[in-house]
Amino acid sequence: MKTRSLENKNIRVELNSETLSLRIIEKKTETNWESKGLVTVIYGQFYSYDLAQHCDVNVEKQGNRITVKFTNMIYWSRFKGHGYVKPASGPALEFEVSIILNDDHVLFRMEKIRNMDDEELSVVFPFGLTHFKSDERLKLLTPFGFGSIFEFPRKDMYSYEAPYGIPGFSMPVYGIFKEKSGLGVYVKTPFDFKKRIFINTEKNGVSGIDGSFIFNRERANYPRETAFYPMKDGNYVRLAKLYRKLLIEEGKFVTLKDKIKQNPEVEKLVGSVILKNSTFSKRPPANLKKSYSLYMLSPDQNVHEGLPENWTAKEIFDTAKERGFDRVCVYNTGWNNMGFDSGYPTRFPPNPERGSFEDFKRDAEYARSLSKDYIYSVHDNYRDVYENSDEFDRTELIADKNKIPIPGGIWRGGRAYHMCPQVCMKYAARDIPKLVEMLGKGSIYIDVMGCTRFHECHNDMHPMGHQDDMEARKKFFKYVKEQIGSVATEGCPSDCMNDVIDLGAFCYLHRVNVNPQTSPYPIPVPFWQLVYHDSILNYTSESTFRFYGSEYLLYVALYGLLPFSLEPISLKLSKELRTAYEAEMLYYDFLEPLTVSRDEKGCFWTSGVARSVFSDGTEVIANFNNAPYNYEDIEIAPRDFIIRKKLEQYLK
Repeated sequence: MKTRSLENKNIRVELNSETLSLRIIEKKTETNWESKGLVTVIYGQFYSYDLAQHCDVNVEKQGNRITVKFTNMIYWSRFKGHGYVKPASGPALEFEVSIILNDDHVLFRMEKIRNMDDEELSVVFPFGLTHFKSDERLKLLTPFGFGSIFEFPRKDMYSYEAPYGIPGFSMPVYGIFKEKSGLGVYVKTPFDFKKRIFINTEKNGVSGIDGSFIFNRERANYPRETAFYPMKDGNYVRLAKLYRKLLIEEGKFVTLKDKIKQNPEVEKLVGSVILKNSTFSKRPPANLKKSYSLYMLSPDQNVHEGLPENWTAKEIFDTAKERGFDRVCVYNTGWNNMGFDSGYPTRFPPNPERGSFEDFKRDAEYARSLSKDYIYSVHDNYRDVYENSDEFDRTELIADKNKIPIPGGIWRGGRAYHMCPQVCMKYAARDIPKLVEMLGKGSIYIDVMGCTRFHECHNDMHPMGHQDDMEARKKFFKYVKEQIGSVATEGCPSDCMNDVIDLGAFCYLHRVNVNPQTSPYPIPVPFWQLVYHDSILNYTSESTFRFYGSEYLLYVALYGLLPFSLEPISLKLSKELRTAYEAEMLYYDFLEPLTVSRDEKGCFWTSGVARSVFSDGTEVIANFNNAPYNYEDIEIAPRDFIIRKKLEQYLK
């Protein structure tokens, strides 16, 4: 066996130049992270090939880099030397990968693939480094929503795959943590990448997390990089802080304080109550009663949100003023011409059932007369468009490889289609100035664009790849923010948007896509908040993601999420967490281990005690137990929380 190795004071890398099996050793703990191969390629999303077995391989070492080149690919389908090949005349693909040792991490890089044909390739590289035995004692951190941890050992079965950018893969970072060591993974080129989790589904007794880079000749053939960080005493808090540090070094991290300096309207959202419901600027029909939120899943789950639908704007702001709220933001759903989730890209004139242009303008001015930090704005959509609009134009839609428009979901207006983000600026330039004229500056909620998957577009009028999609969306968000002052969107959102977005709304906390056989359930952790709490505000609604009542309230307080109603508990959050809302979350821990169960309706309930600490000195302790919990000199009631300032202890 011939081994090529790289080594520094922290890490040793060993590569078997024959089998291309790989080992990374964290030297302080002597922890090994191993794989049996290096590169696996799925050709045409159909056949899988281990390149070490299907190509001529050349391995070279120079300085802190090992370079591996793969040529003369043979597509045998049974075993090496077997005459049956699929395809018989496959392209002469050539690959070049590098393993680069840095002070605290190992960087894996793949260059552009040579000689591609029209078939798409999925490339897993390095293959198997983050696979492990399911009976090992460890924790698997995934960026599903705000973050969750699978605890091992476990015997259940689960699998999940997600492209970067959706709520199930909000950050291109994940990790595996053992008792005294860990391995953090940072996918540095995530826009054509799919993350995969598997637990006992592919080989009994084996689990793991990895991902595949998507390559195609036309839109996605460029170098890819993933960094692996072996850690001594690693955990999700340390990985979050490492990722935050890297973002700052890369110039991708913008604090809320800096956003406020650039756009003072952003400050109005700090500690603001968020109300995204159907709101009237004219008298509602006499038979229309106040009702459940659009996002409420069951009539018994509106414990804290109450009945927020069908208020008038004047009622909302008068009530807020009477109850002592200084910051309230209303994102009016259904204000647009044909109502909620319908009729786009047409917006004006406003929905006549809700009021006229002048009615909306009057209410926005009235809100500001009560408090300079009251915002009356709208929920808007520049992605989903509908055939019931006279402006619906198929030439403006995202098209697949066959030039066919990509359909979206079926909403109130019927089947939606996705407008190409390179086109939506046409409508933003037309309609956003009208919105500012009607409502003034403040904020706006842009639906779905911050959390939906990135697409390729094969419409010859506006072609794009996944990264082009991201850049077009950011250009749109920047324009909207320049015009209005602050911008909110759905999801965490995708973290590549965070330097522009001010508020991410409606995001997973519990891992809702687990099955009834999942045991134990994943544990929520504020991985997102540990990275981004002082960069982007977050809000989520009650019931929508299968948690409500005390479960909802405790996590809202613990994670520093924005308040949600005009009731006293929201006033408490708004006032007592005001400085924490724009502070870094320094730390999060379990004072008693957390466990999660699920009731007969599929809703989640946590047991245990958790604590979050923010850089302004705020400490939140949440008691998820059904019995009192004594914390130092304070008794915390069952399923309740406390907020207190205790700066010195955490800044030493």
